[in-house]
Amino acid sequence: MRVNQVPPQYMEKNGQWVGLGVDRMKALLHEAGCVADFVSMPWKRSLVDLASGRIDGMINVNFTPERARDYWFLWYGHNEDTVLVMRKDDANHPKNFQDVLNLPGKIAYETGDLFGPPLMGAIKRNKTFNAKLVPLTEAKQYRMLTYRRVTAVLDMEENARYELATNPEWSALTMVPLVVSSVPDFMAFSKASVSKELFMRLEKANIRVIANGSYRAITQAWQQRVAENGKWHATVPETH
Repeated sequence: MRVNQVPPQYMEKNGQWVGLGVDRMKALLHEAGCVADFVSMPWKRSLVDLASGRIDGMINVNFTPERARDYWFLWYGHNEDTVLVMRKDDANHPKNFQDVLNLPGKIAYETGDLFGPPLMGAIKRNKTFNAKLVPLTEAKQYRMLTYRRVTAVLDMEENARYELATNPEWSALTMVPLVVSSVPDFMAFSKASVSKELFMRLEKANIRVIANGSYRAITQAWQQRVAENGKWHATVPETH
């Protein structure tokens, strides 16, 4: 299973991989009678390695027909909401989607990210807005926002909330209370290394984990940790 150092989804603490995405994946694999071996790698490489079967699975993957040729997809009942992160002192915080299209300056997003309608429609149809978008690595996009090289960053709401609560380097930033894009969030498994029989076992396990509320409990536990402590626990959290 692919991971990388992207809190709160994946974090390496005391030689173990933990995090919101890690806990979700562990819950599924435990229910299916499998054990995860976590491997750290960057996003773009992981998509290639998943297609070839060098890794078996990963979480936080958007569905496309092209990817479906190489990956099995499991929806675990969660949508990925994309929000804007901006400087607190910026007077142009958008109130609606049209305001987003009219933002001055550049808007950064992580290389490889995909979005849902109406954002993808605006990207395809609106050449002016499309020209504002800059694909960058996660670390670089926030450096550029801090130093006013871009106006805003498109980010997953879960990740943005975590960083705003725990990262002092984000003290000058804020999350705009407007969901810019919302798409179903999937776990993806390699058709090159995961048999149809094993995937069917994972599908059945996924239904049970949704039904027994484990995914929901994992999400609520992480939200509570951030709200109560404002920082990552030193101890590794129990997983379901």
